[in-house]
Amino acid sequence: MQGLYPGLLALLRELVGSPSQEALLTAALDGALRLIPGAQAGSSLLREGDVYRLVAVRGHHTAPAPPVHSLSLQDGLCWYGGSLQEALQARPKLLWIQPEFSGLLEQDRHPLWRIHWSFNIPVPLGDRIGWRLGCFWIASSPPPFQRRPWPWPGSSG
Repeated sequence: MQGLYPGLLALLRELVGSPSQEALLTAALDGALRLIPGAQAGSSLLREGDVYRLVAVRGHHTAPAPPVHSLSLQDGLCWYGGSLQEALQARPKLLWIQPEFSGLLEQDRHPLWRIHWSFNIPVPLGDRIGWRLGCFWIASSPPPFQRRPWPWPGSSG
Protein backbone atom coordinates (compact mmCIF):
# COMPACT_ATOMS: atom_id res chain seq x y z
CA MET A 1 0.00 0.00 0.00
CA GLN A 2 2.93 2.35 0.63
CA GLY A 3 3.73 2.41 -3.11
CA LEU A 4 0.25 3.69 -3.94
CA TYR A 5 0.54 7.00 -2.08
CA PRO A 6 3.20 8.72 -4.26
CA GLY A 7 1.18 7.86 -7.40
CA LEU A 8 -2.05 9.10 -5.83
CA LEU A 9 -0.42 12.35 -4.70
CA ALA A 10 1.02 12.90 -8.19
CA LEU A 11 -2.44 12.34 -9.68
CA LEU A 12 -4.06 14.79 -7.27
CA ARG A 13 -1.48 17.46 -8.19
CA GLU A 14 -2.25 16.82 -11.87
CA LEU A 15 -6.00 17.11 -11.32
CA VAL A 16 -5.78 20.33 -9.29
CA GLY A 17 -3.77 21.95 -12.07
CA SER A 18 -6.22 21.02 -14.86
CA PRO A 19 -7.12 24.04 -17.01
CA SER A 20 -10.49 22.62 -18.16
CA GLN A 21 -13.02 19.87 -17.45
CA GLU A 22 -11.78 17.94 -20.49
CA ALA A 23 -8.18 18.13 -19.24
CA LEU A 24 -9.28 17.06 -15.75
CA LEU A 25 -11.19 14.05 -17.10
CA THR A 26 -8.29 13.03 -19.32
CA ALA A 27 -5.83 13.29 -16.40
CA ALA A 28 -8.24 11.38 -14.13
CA LEU A 29 -8.53 8.58 -16.70
CA ASP A 30 -4.76 8.39 -17.24
CA GLY A 31 -4.19 8.34 -13.47
CA ALA A 32 -6.82 5.66 -12.88
CA LEU A 33 -5.25 3.44 -15.52
CA ARG A 34 -1.87 3.84 -13.78
CA LEU A 35 -3.25 3.14 -10.28
CA ILE A 36 -5.96 0.48 -10.72
CA PRO A 37 -4.37 -2.99 -10.98
CA GLY A 38 -4.70 -4.59 -14.40
CA ALA A 39 -6.87 -1.90 -16.01
CA GLN A 40 -6.05 -1.92 -19.72
CA ALA A 41 -8.37 0.67 -21.27
CA GLY A 42 -10.87 3.31 -20.23
CA SER A 43 -13.08 6.25 -21.04
CA SER A 44 -14.43 9.46 -19.50
CA LEU A 45 -17.88 10.92 -20.06
CA LEU A 46 -18.86 14.54 -19.37
CA ARG A 47 -22.43 15.77 -18.93
CA GLU A 48 -23.43 18.47 -21.40
CA GLY A 49 -27.05 19.50 -20.96
CA ASP A 50 -29.19 16.37 -21.16
CA VAL A 51 -26.55 14.06 -22.66
CA TYR A 52 -23.08 12.71 -21.85
CA ARG A 53 -20.21 13.27 -24.27
CA LEU A 54 -17.20 10.96 -24.57
CA VAL A 55 -14.20 13.15 -23.64
CA ALA A 56 -11.26 10.76 -23.35
CA VAL A 57 -10.56 7.21 -24.52
CA ARG A 58 -7.47 5.15 -23.74
CA GLY A 59 -6.42 1.63 -24.75
CA HIS A 60 -8.82 1.31 -27.69
CA HIS A 61 -7.97 1.35 -31.37
CA THR A 62 -9.47 4.74 -32.12
CA ALA A 63 -8.32 7.93 -33.77
CA PRO A 64 -6.39 10.40 -31.57
CA ALA A 65 -9.66 12.18 -30.71
CA PRO A 66 -12.42 10.12 -29.10
CA PRO A 67 -15.30 9.14 -31.36
CA VAL A 68 -18.32 11.42 -31.07
CA HIS A 69 -20.92 9.64 -28.96
CA SER A 70 -23.68 11.17 -26.91
CA LEU A 71 -25.52 9.10 -24.34
CA SER A 72 -28.81 9.84 -22.63
CA LEU A 73 -29.06 9.57 -18.86
CA GLN A 74 -30.69 6.14 -19.25
CA ASP A 75 -27.87 4.90 -21.52
CA GLY A 76 -25.33 6.37 -19.08
CA LEU A 77 -26.92 4.47 -16.19
CA CYS A 78 -26.86 1.27 -18.24
CA TRP A 79 -23.12 1.76 -18.76
CA TYR A 80 -22.71 2.55 -15.06
CA GLY A 81 -24.53 -0.61 -14.00
CA GLY A 82 -26.66 0.88 -11.24
CA SER A 83 -29.48 3.22 -10.37
CA LEU A 84 -29.44 7.01 -10.36
CA GLN A 85 -29.60 6.93 -6.55
CA GLU A 86 -26.45 4.76 -6.39
CA ALA A 87 -24.68 7.04 -8.86
CA LEU A 88 -25.64 10.13 -6.85
CA GLN A 89 -24.01 8.47 -3.82
CA ALA A 90 -20.79 8.12 -5.92
CA ARG A 91 -20.81 4.32 -5.59
CA PRO A 92 -18.30 2.72 -7.96
CA LYS A 93 -19.63 -0.35 -9.81
CA LEU A 94 -17.91 -3.31 -11.39
CA LEU A 95 -19.78 -4.53 -14.45
CA TRP A 96 -19.48 -7.58 -16.70
CA ILE A 97 -19.67 -6.15 -20.24
CA GLN A 98 -21.91 -7.64 -22.88
CA PRO A 99 -21.75 -5.27 -25.88
CA GLU A 100 -25.07 -6.47 -27.29
CA PHE A 101 -26.80 -4.95 -24.22
CA SER A 102 -24.84 -1.67 -24.36
CA GLY A 103 -27.45 0.38 -26.21
CA LEU A 104 -24.89 1.19 -28.92
CA LEU A 105 -25.41 0.56 -32.62
CA GLU A 106 -23.64 -2.53 -33.96
CA GLN A 107 -20.89 -0.54 -35.72
CA ASP A 108 -20.21 1.41 -32.50
CA ARG A 109 -19.94 -1.81 -30.45
CA HIS A 110 -16.99 -3.11 -32.48
CA PRO A 111 -14.27 -1.59 -30.20
CA LEU A 112 -15.92 -3.35 -27.22
CA TRP A 113 -15.68 -6.91 -28.50
CA ARG A 114 -12.57 -7.69 -26.41
CA ILE A 115 -13.63 -5.89 -23.22
CA HIS A 116 -15.13 -8.07 -20.50
CA TRP A 117 -15.15 -5.90 -17.34
CA SER A 118 -15.75 -2.25 -16.57
CA PHE A 119 -15.15 -0.45 -13.26
CA ASN A 120 -17.31 2.69 -13.30
CA ILE A 121 -16.92 5.69 -11.03
CA PRO A 122 -19.71 8.31 -11.15
CA VAL A 123 -19.01 11.85 -9.97
CA PRO A 124 -22.17 13.62 -8.80
CA LEU A 125 -22.38 17.39 -9.01
CA GLY A 126 -25.42 18.53 -7.04
CA ASP A 127 -28.41 16.41 -8.01
CA ARG A 128 -26.88 15.29 -11.33
CA ILE A 129 -24.07 13.02 -12.42
CA GLY A 130 -21.51 15.46 -13.83
CA TRP A 131 -19.14 12.89 -15.27
CA ARG A 132 -18.25 9.21 -15.21
CA LEU A 133 -14.91 7.46 -15.41
CA GLY A 134 -14.68 3.85 -16.61
CA CYS A 135 -11.69 1.50 -16.53
CA PHE A 136 -11.80 -1.71 -18.59
CA TRP A 137 -10.26 -5.19 -18.46
CA ILE A 138 -9.81 -7.42 -21.50
CA ALA A 139 -9.30 -10.63 -19.49
CA SER A 140 -12.43 -12.75 -19.15
CA SER A 141 -11.71 -13.43 -15.47
CA PRO A 142 -12.81 -10.68 -13.05
CA PRO A 143 -10.31 -8.01 -11.96
CA PRO A 144 -8.17 -9.02 -8.97
CA PHE A 145 -10.25 -7.00 -6.51
CA GLN A 146 -13.55 -8.67 -7.49
CA ARG A 147 -14.36 -12.27 -8.29
CA ARG A 148 -18.16 -12.17 -8.66
CA PRO A 149 -19.76 -11.45 -12.08
CA TRP A 150 -22.36 -8.69 -12.30
CA PRO A 151 -24.43 -9.17 -15.47
CA TRP A 152 -25.29 -6.26 -17.71
CA PRO A 153 -28.77 -4.85 -16.94
CA GLY A 154 -31.26 -6.49 -19.28
CA SER A 155 -29.15 -9.61 -19.84
CA SER A 156 -30.24 -13.05 -18.75
CA GLY A 157 -26.94 -13.69 -16.88
